[in-house]
Amino acid sequence: MSSREQKIRKRSEEKIAESKKVRQHSIDLMEGTKSEETETSHPEVDNLYLLSDAKQMMSQLQITNIDATIATSMAKHMQEWQSSFMTTFASTCSSLIENATKKIETKVDKKEDQIIVHEHRIDALENMADDFEQSKRNNNIVMRGIKSNVDPKAEAIVTINTALGIHITEKDIRYATKLALKNEKEGTESLKIAFFDVRLKEEIYSRRIRLKGTDIFLSEDLTLKKSTLAFEARQYARSKPNSTTWTSDGKIFLKDAIDEKPRIVRCSADLEPINTEDKQNKKTH
Repeated sequence: MSSREQKIRKRSEEKIAESKKVRQHSIDLMEGTKSEETETSHPEVDNLYLLSDAKQMMSQLQITNIDATIATSMAKHMQEWQSSFMTTFASTCSSLIENATKKIETKVDKKEDQIIVHEHRIDALENMADDFEQSKRNNNIVMRGIKSNVDPKAEAIVTINTALGIHITEKDIRYATKLALKNEKEGTESLKIAFFDVRLKEEIYSRRIRLKGTDIFLSEDLTLKKSTLAFEARQYARSKPNSTTWTSDGKIFLKDAIDEKPRIVRCSADLEPINTEDKQNKKTH
């Protein structure tokens, strides 16, 4: 029996005892004396009181059982509701996170596409700027290996007239200036020579092979970007037995084989041999 039921039963017993005392006192007052007959003269009344108290106790006990049943049922439903709520909440959160992730990935993909487009535009603008700068140098040549401490213009005229067999004068040269280049041999310098006539410059440059075997050689006046790319092209050609490379009019040309047409190298990615399948596709188209 629980403590609550014990308390209820105890209170019922106390009330029954008190009721008996009150009834007995009333009987004593009415008869004037207390006798053994008085206590048992009304057994039906005593039974009525006992029955009433018993009903009251049973009612309280029934209420207690109902409260316990309700509490158990509520706890069960609360547990089920909590489990259902957590499942729904987790599913909703997962869906929200997945949707947000997809939106972010879509935005990132769009930004990456925009970056690629901008990079291509920047490369195109840089190439245009470099080509424009190169066009201003098309009348120039660079002469390497001349002796130090000489007059640049006079030395250029002498070298061109004697070694290349082309007669020029000071009037043909716009300016001639010394350059500080890397890997200069001791006792030698480099010159940049600008001509008024681009055709004269091209004729001089086309005869540069006559300087083979001497310490002097000619090259075009390339921009830093094209000069770097030309160096990479020379390194590539050296690694391939039949490859050759040269520059003309500020452009870099490369042949992968003797019987192939030259191709223009515009960037480092162009320094790769063309696949046989690509060649066949080009011929087909």
